[in-house]
Amino acid sequence: MKKVILLSSILLVSPKIFAADINIDISNIKSNTGNLIIGLFNSKDRFLTDKYKALKIKAQVGSINGKFENIPNGTYAIALYHDENMNNKLDKNLFHIPKEGYGFSNNAKPFFGPPKFNKAQFKLDGNYHAQINMKY
Repeated sequence: MKKVILLSSILLVSPKIFAADINIDISNIKSNTGNLIIGLFNSKDRFLTDKYKALKIKAQVGSINGKFENIPNGTYAIALYHDENMNNKLDKNLFHIPKEGYGFSNNAKPFFGPPKFNKAQFKLDGNYHAQINMKY
């Protein structure tokens, strides 16, 4: 009987302890064309190459909101880009400089390439609110 009560208690409490939502406010969007592709990354080794979760939101001039729901507690980073021509990639020029808008959690700034995971990372241990200002 004690095992059943303990298991029931864990199941009732665990969603609040082990999962949270990440709300994302994205500002400075320059056009209504295309989509914003938002990637949530949970690994330094896979940052910018293998998304843990992804969202696609229709672009809108100004600001929009996105949300990742029921994400386990841990360390994450967000990277996003404005896929204006809807080819599902961040277009770059000859010097590998983005031709489309982009942004990162913590508004991490690129320095001779994209920022490192540790500059964009945040700790999730309850609902989190990210504010990202797009760069073009």
